[in-house]
Amino acid sequence: AALFWLVIPQLLLFFAISDKKGGFITHWLQHPLLLWFASISLEIYLTHMLVFRVVNSVLTSLGFSNEVLHAAVGFIAMFPFAWLTKRFFVDKIGTLGLGTWDIKP
Repeated sequence: AALFWLVIPQLLLFFAISDKKGGFITHWLQHPLLLWFASISLEIYLTHMLVFRVVNSVLTSLGFSNEVLHAAVGFIAMFPFAWLTKRFFVDKIGTLGLGTWDIKP
């Protein structure tokens, strides 16, 4: 954790100061694949442990005891599962309008 606080603030400051004219970092962060990953990041956070536990359970019951294989399959399965969660669950909740607060004076 200490390494994070020593490195990341300086890195963010460097990027903020040096990339104001649409340089490499700006173009890299606007790549469609990175934008797609960013759009499902909440769903990845919400579902990653479920996916890894299910993959671990299924592969163990099939006789595969290699943890690296479990991690690789879980990592690969996590992205479609997160997209499906966003598509059929989170986006549907957003269309209900339950997240809006109408405060009237």
